[in-house]
Amino acid sequence: MVVPPREITHVYSRRPRTSPSPSPESSFSLLGPAPESPSRYDLRDRGALRPPERYGFTAAALVEPATYQEAAVHPDWQHAMAEEIAALERTGTWDLVPLPPQVTPITCKWVYKIKTRSDGSLERYKARLVARGFQQEHDRDYDETFAPVAHMTIVRTLLAVASVRQWSISQLDVKNAFLNGELREEVYMQPPLGYSVPDGMVCHLRRSLYGLKQAPRAWFERFSSIVTDAAFKPSDHDPALFVHTSPRGRTLLLLYVDDIIITGGDSVH
Repeated sequence: MVVPPREITHVYSRRPRTSPSPSPESSFSLLGPAPESPSRYDLRDRGALRPPERYGFTAAALVEPATYQEAAVHPDWQHAMAEEIAALERTGTWDLVPLPPQVTPITCKWVYKIKTRSDGSLERYKARLVARGFQQEHDRDYDETFAPVAHMTIVRTLLAVASVRQWSISQLDVKNAFLNGELREEVYMQPPLGYSVPDGMVCHLRRSLYGLKQAPRAWFERFSSIVTDAAFKPSDHDPALFVHTSPRGRTLLLLYVDDIIITGGDSVH
């Protein structure tokens, strides 16, 4: 006699959650909201959180002045402005000339920036003189303003090719790149605050300044002329990519505003 198998049915039941029943005192009433129950986690008060003390200097020293009057009373900012003026004079950025008749010079301003290291510590105080380019007029003190910039696709492709072919890669950052551009237009500017000049004298700009509309184009033209004299040729695919060919191999130079990537198989060049 064969005994048929019995069906075994497993029944699963969820254990009900245990939660305290609300008391009449904690329930909502017309007298106001119920008092908050204590949190199940021991959380800190977010209002009392403060950044860690790892920078080694106080927050007051990190205040960047917004005007020349605020910076003029600080010795560090005075030194930074003196260094900027000395650099501009050393590169022959302008000539002091009498203001020509029927010419309206543009003005300039100081921009202040605190440079910090990777760990947040203070590196130096940076003061930069910026021309107010929005006061320029087309066909008067500027003409063309377009300057080629390397496409990010070219940057990624160049790095990928260098990695596959095991080329060495070097990266350069040109300091005060726009100040190297030479101006073809007649641009006159009022002397910066803190720069003593005789009455009636203005700055006749010979080199570009940050803030001028044609500053990026002037810098690219200067850079392109220098590398072209060094036997580099601009690429047909990207005007910011320059290629030098020799029997030893190729050297590729890519310009992205003031950053330069150099790679290639010709390690000698």
